[in-house]
Amino acid sequence: MKLLIKILVAINIIYCSIVPTLSANIDIPDKPANYIVDLAGIINEKIESNLNKYLMELEKKTTSHMVILTIESLKGQSIEDFSYKVAHDKWKLGQKGKDNGILFLVSLQDRKYRFEIGYGLEGIIPDSFAGSIGRQYLIPYFKKGDYSTGILMVSSAVINAIATDVGVEIAGVPKPKSIPHHIEQRIIKKKFDDFVRKNGVEYWPSVEKLSVNPFIYKDKNVAIVSTFNTMITATEGIFKSGGESLPVSKIPKGLFKSKQRVVLVGRVLGKKEITMGLSILVPHLKYIGVYICEDWQCKDIIPDSDLKVKS
Repeated sequence: MKLLIKILVAINIIYCSIVPTLSANIDIPDKPANYIVDLAGIINEKIESNLNKYLMELEKKTTSHMVILTIESLKGQSIEDFSYKVAHDKWKLGQKGKDNGILFLVSLQDRKYRFEIGYGLEGIIPDSFAGSIGRQYLIPYFKKGDYSTGILMVSSAVINAIATDVGVEIAGVPKPKSIPHHIEQRIIKKKFDDFVRKNGVEYWPSVEKLSVNPFIYKDKNVAIVSTFNTMITATEGIFKSGGESLPVSKIPKGLFKSKQRVVLVGRVLGKKEITMGLSILVPHLKYIGVYICEDWQCKDIIPDSDLKVKS
């Protein structure tokens, strides 16, 4: 038995000695001293200094922690395994509980790069966006041998995306010509969620259901979704704010597109009879607020009809 144990221990020692590790293959510091770890020596001093400043301000204003690492070679390791080990196991980038760290890795001789994105930032920096900025900035500059500018531009795109999503600015960082579409949609969704929260929306009934039996929503704050043209007819004299009716005549002309979606929030009081050519019963609501959809359909942010808002 003792002999067997000795053999097993010897095998384990031999195995561990031949299994490649981070420290055995590539000399990576235990912790990054700055936000730039340029082991390949491809980033010039001015850009490295600026990037360190940008990334420090980014972490202070957003808590997102991004580090740029350049190496000469992966030495046979896959870039996926290597970047994961550095970002998650060795450096543990990002805040605990937020998982908001990013490792931007460039391997010079392998001609490869990778973003290791923490789960908490995947909505801001999805794979499609990371691939797009790599093709747009990194590859063209790298082909010219201008590694510093390529890394600066790609990093700036990531920094701007995170800062814009949070609603802050990072001083001095190069600005993109336009905000990425997925960031625009995230901003719209945040504004919409704030509107829903601020106005205490409890239910999203369909216009038809609310008209047929509004009493099931009595004393509840409901949000109704329709086109603006329909709402002009439906809300005149019905939606009220502070006891005063919402005067359609005061709405600036040209403010809305004819088929633009709007969300109107009101507190259900019951039914009310009004005359519009014919005498009809419509839901009687106290006007609370209106949200104008920035993309005219609002299809990505409006819940399905008759949905109760999660508390």
